[in-house]
Amino acid sequence: MEKNRSMSHSRGIIALVLAASVAGCAQNSRELNQTLGALGGAAVGVAIGQAFGSGSGRVAASIIGGVVGGLVGSAIAQSLSQTDRTALAQASDDALRDLPDGESRVWQAPESGKNIKITTSNTRTAERDLKVERITQVAAPGAGFEVLGLPYRATASLRLRATPNLDDNNVIGGFQAGDRIQVAGRTADGSWHLVSRNGVAIGYVHGDFISPLETAETVTVAEAEPEMTGGVDLDAAPRAETVVQSKVTCRDVSYELGAEKEVVESCKAPDGAWKLG
Repeated sequence: MEKNRSMSHSRGIIALVLAASVAGCAQNSRELNQTLGALGGAAVGVAIGQAFGSGSGRVAASIIGGVVGGLVGSAIAQSLSQTDRTALAQASDDALRDLPDGESRVWQAPESGKNIKITTSNTRTAERDLKVERITQVAAPGAGFEVLGLPYRATASLRLRATPNLDDNNVIGGFQAGDRIQVAGRTADGSWHLVSRNGVAIGYVHGDFISPLETAETVTVAEAEPEMTGGVDLDAAPRAETVVQSKVTCRDVSYELGAEKEVVESCKAPDGAWKLG
């Protein structure tokens, strides 16, 4: 049985209030854009993304935050309204998912009508120190963790485990055949996949019993059914953060508006979003 869960983050709400306060002081949209740029790119962008985000709001939470954060403070971003930036976020996500290296598309801003050329290039695997948030009951992934950020489907009933092995004492939940899950990544040997919900790792499943969905659709994640744990609520469990040396897929994305050009590195995050900057 699947249940929809969405979680808001208080720090994101606080950040949104801060952004709203800045907006109240600005006299026009250009002044607001420059003020946001002065606050700092990535921090402002991610905070705005968190404020809008929920369990199913992948584009709103991650893409908007990443794109706004990657471009705030640039000449291109300062020329766009918030409405245009939000639309650019979706266009960037589409380009990063769909365009092969070296191909471009021209995107028109819905409010200002400005045409921006978006080009993707230089797809590569890179090693990054990745911060993984997990419930404390779940072991942190080891070095060589490969970020996937993809929706999968359970092909059979399977157990959710606290550690990536077949120890009978590490079962903390399970999924039914057909359940959709969000896979943050897999262990270095490729056998075990780390499942996440709302950006938090909740356990490991074996790769033999899951298959990737054909499209990168927004995932309604199944709630893990408790097994042998007395009904542990995974969402309410204590959390920890661990920095893990990971393999991630990165691409360059360029934005051209008239004589202005910005090139930003974008890497795929465990939640499936492309994070810029």
